[in-house]
Amino acid sequence: MKNKLVLLISSIALLTTLTACGAAKSEAAAAGTQAADKAPAVEETAALQEASSEENPGAGEASDELFTIRIVQSASADPVYVADREGIFEANGIKVEYVGLLANSNAATAVSTNAADFAWNPAGSIISAISNGFELKAVAAGWGTSEEHPMVQVLVKADSPYQKLEDLNGRKVAIPFAGEPYWLEAKDQLDLSGVEEVIIGFDKMETSIASDAVDAVFVISPYPEKLLASGDYRSIWTALDVIGAEKGWPQQYTNLKFIEEHPDIVRAYVKSIAEACDFARANPEKASEDIAKALGVEGADPGIYIHEYPEHAIIDEEDAQLWIDLERKFGLLGSEVTTSDIYTNEFNPYWEKAQ
Repeated sequence: MKNKLVLLISSIALLTTLTACGAAKSEAAAAGTQAADKAPAVEETAALQEASSEENPGAGEASDELFTIRIVQSASADPVYVADREGIFEANGIKVEYVGLLANSNAATAVSTNAADFAWNPAGSIISAISNGFELKAVAAGWGTSEEHPMVQVLVKADSPYQKLEDLNGRKVAIPFAGEPYWLEAKDQLDLSGVEEVIIGFDKMETSIASDAVDAVFVISPYPEKLLASGDYRSIWTALDVIGAEKGWPQQYTNLKFIEEHPDIVRAYVKSIAEACDFARANPEKASEDIAKALGVEGADPGIYIHEYPEHAIIDEEDAQLWIDLERKFGLLGSEVTTSDIYTNEFNPYWEKAQ
């Protein structure tokens, strides 16, 4: 399995390079498809792969009863892990084979070239990839945002004098990459012209703020939850301050060929994600425990992986349009796209009932 994984990642890296040379229309568009490349913590990769191999010792083997699907992993909380741990995938006729932890741009490449069947990424990454010619489509939501679970926050030290984002003018703020849409929208709405941006991967942000190398960090779940749980930091801003709450944006995706060849499997996958989201909404602590075990971080604070899971994993039209608008506004689209290009709810058994 390790040899296959090394081969897979090497091949995807080459494909990504070729794709970037031929398809990227601007530096901004490239930044969009790489939106969370720095998001997964490097030190989590080995633990994540080890935990997955232990949980799936027969991954890749043929089964007379279950259809094996290949899923790209992420170090973030996700209903995929809940569906796997709670036996939901199996109940719907699916066996999961994890193909490894990949950055967003590589995940999109893996799925679009049939090296993997499904992956999950932030909406902006999916939209940017599709607008640059990747034959993908989102089929389910997996994340949302709310006052209780805002997902994106700016944190400062607990004893810091800063009370709001504008107080950081003249100070250093760590951001994960220059084209982060939430951050760009905050800069567009607020006067942050004096902020000095420092590009730092999420896994290095705690060290940076603890050592006073920066005055604040812009972090996406589960990183803010981890830092806040220590009591050493506090939040002075969330994305809800500029975007508002989101019911469920496009997040779980596959490629168009897989949809054409295996519509019943896509339907079973979406049903599983919907049931996992609903389970997580009703049992947040258990879902958080499932995710922590899947990520190989057992013993973590139980609140770290509790998020806003969309009801029935239904993708919200307004949220999808919001993200297209943000990508367009900041020059992150390769070509013009509509919501129908980006996602469909047609495979979700709860969709018609929700109308």
